[in-house]
Amino acid sequence: MRVLLANKFFYDHGGPEAVLFLTRDLLQARGHDVIDFSMQDARNRPSPYAAYFSPNVDLQSVRPTPSSLMTALRFLDSREAASRLRKLVRDHRPDIAHLHSINHQLTPSIIRVLRDEGVPAVMTLHDYKLVCPAYTMLARGRVCESCGGGRYYRAVTSSCRGPVRSALLAAESYLQHDVLRSYRGISLFLSPSRFLADKFRQMGFKHPIDVLPNPTTAQAHAGDSAAPRDPHVLFVGRAVPEKGLRTLCAAAVTSGVRVKVAGDGPQLSELTAEFGAQHNIDFLGRLDPARAQQLMRQATAVAVPSEWYENQPMVILEAFANGTPVIASAIGGNAELVTEGETGLLYPPGDVDALAAKLRWALDHGDGMARMGQRARTFAAAFSPDSYYERLFAIYGHVLDASARASSAPPRAAVTGSRR
Repeated sequence: MRVLLANKFFYDHGGPEAVLFLTRDLLQARGHDVIDFSMQDARNRPSPYAAYFSPNVDLQSVRPTPSSLMTALRFLDSREAASRLRKLVRDHRPDIAHLHSINHQLTPSIIRVLRDEGVPAVMTLHDYKLVCPAYTMLARGRVCESCGGGRYYRAVTSSCRGPVRSALLAAESYLQHDVLRSYRGISLFLSPSRFLADKFRQMGFKHPIDVLPNPTTAQAHAGDSAAPRDPHVLFVGRAVPEKGLRTLCAAAVTSGVRVKVAGDGPQLSELTAEFGAQHNIDFLGRLDPARAQQLMRQATAVAVPSEWYENQPMVILEAFANGTPVIASAIGGNAELVTEGETGLLYPPGDVDALAAKLRWALDHGDGMARMGQRARTFAAAFSPDSYYERLFAIYGHVLDASARASSAPPRAAVTGSRR
């Protein structure tokens, strides 16, 4: 099978790229031809298809000012990306396309190319972009569902990304959903979590969605989950407000529990200035994946204090694979993975006192946490790369079969009779 994989970044940028490259490796290891399509960047991994990649587009270079609106329009629908992909498809004729994150750099223009060229496509939903112009379903630091039902203008009235940028984002959503109807070119959307799929439907998303959890790339550690752990809780992730790191730091101060923070991000300097003097909070900076995995195996628990609708946090599955239970906020896809008292502990998002109590309980009940860690490792085994591949390959087959049946069906007029 010849599979085209499209994603706006072709280097290790975040969660979508981790899934992209794992999918690529799994397909190639089983003898499938993988055709890459992405954006040019000096950080890209090697690809035999790099010459087809769309020119680099830097979102940070566009300022939300009226004078830059014409430049910003290319982020709404890219003719250049469409042209490059059309040539790639005609030169290499993929059987199916699998899209990941494409908005703003590649844009949904490439979906219409695939539709016009007769290439069936599936798309993994890594965020809320298709129901929330601003991606995150957050406005002013709070969960926001006001754009549900296609009311994208509310991004402007709430000014969730500033007046000009919010207007552009709303315009993009109306353009792609209602004018160009680009997403009709996707045969099936894939959601890593049941929560995200349900939330999309609640927000008025009408396209077909199937749930396909992302795999964990963490290798289950062969050590003993019941072995004594260091008495601390670990955070691994980006320092951005929606990840709830401020709540975790405040809870560490309240509880006296040692917390280690591995990661960087725009909020890190602010939090370091505010909490860096605390004797029980260690800011470690960004660590390589192997070191982060090692720290997971040493910690009593991993904290995931998110304050937005997480999809399927990979850090939870990575902790589980290492036999470490998770203390998580009960929001989004977190509660789909963490079961209270079985694989970890849950608390209401943003509640400092409740989180402090969970931190204290975890350190006071090491044996109970160790038993949760053992169950967590067993749970993580269901998210193996092999299981993911088997389900994904079956989905590809169903989509290709449906496409073949549709292409061989007689025209509608021949079936129903033409009207006079």
